[in-house]
Amino acid sequence: MYASSLENNRVPMFSGLIAYRWGAAIELRITKEKTMTVSMNTPNVSLSSIKRINDLSGENVKLCMQCGTCTAACPMADEMDFVPRKVMHYNQFGMIAAMEDINSYWKCASCHSCSVRCPRGIDIAKVMEALRQLVLRTSKNYIEPSRIPPEKLKQYPGIMMVAGFRKLTS
Repeated sequence: MYASSLENNRVPMFSGLIAYRWGAAIELRITKEKTMTVSMNTPNVSLSSIKRINDLSGENVKLCMQCGTCTAACPMADEMDFVPRKVMHYNQFGMIAAMEDINSYWKCASCHSCSVRCPRGIDIAKVMEALRQLVLRTSKNYIEPSRIPPEKLKQYPGIMMVAGFRKLTS
């Protein structure tokens, strides 16, 4: 139907909302002049956030094809608010503000299981690290060293404390 109408120089008239997700409306219009307009109402999408994540991580988050292999490989996925696939999806739209209060990038074990299995070769662990760095650059600590009781400090191995402070404090 559609192909035959194109051959006869008749493009069917169409206008409608084709997607609505996370506050972004995408509308498609096809007119008689054979032009197709796709408009997006995207209050939550930030191109500068996409660039910041790409620069910090050294990875191109737009390459992700949302296959879900990262989530299947992740040993911490059950503990995360957003699974790695969803974190990558939000990153693709630059929706960093929507991920400020989730625990996913803090729970990431940086084991690189997701990165090794990614068919596009994206190092997702680096993206998670970049998200942690964005929060830590605002001088907000995920854990506060001064609030750890002294008796607990004696119980924990030194290497654990060093790794935790490096990863979770600014």
